[in-house]
Amino acid sequence: MKEALNAAPVRFRITRDGQLLEVDAVTVLVANVGELFTGFLPIRFPLAPRPTSSWTDGLLDVVVVAPKKLPEFAAVLWNAAHKRFGVDPSLLHFQAEEITIDSDEAVPVQVDGDPSGTTPVTASVARGALRIFVPHDS
Repeated sequence: MKEALNAAPVRFRITRDGQLLEVDAVTVLVANVGELFTGFLPIRFPLAPRPTSSWTDGLLDVVVVAPKKLPEFAAVLWNAAHKRFGVDPSLLHFQAEEITIDSDEAVPVQVDGDPSGTTPVTASVARGALRIFVPHDS
């Protein structure tokens, strides 16, 4: 989000489950977990309308942050904090099993905060690929 505050909008082509969306945005976030935990904000930044169930639904949550001017960024943060996605075109949310993100110019990609190349990038869900065992509650 710090990067998004200083970024100029870029034209993104987002293909989600075969459907194309073109949008000018400062960042596109893709997550399997519905909340972003930040060190510089005293709040959790929801990435989905129902963040507590999004990690088990088999879908990626995609958030497009597209404020036209810097003051609109405050509205983006307010709407996200209150899980109000889609009420303002500056903050879009949708879900997909597979997503490809491309851009007119190469945009750096991060995976869990670490550099991981540039666009284009593709992500998909592998349903049931991980089994987690926990002790039975005694």
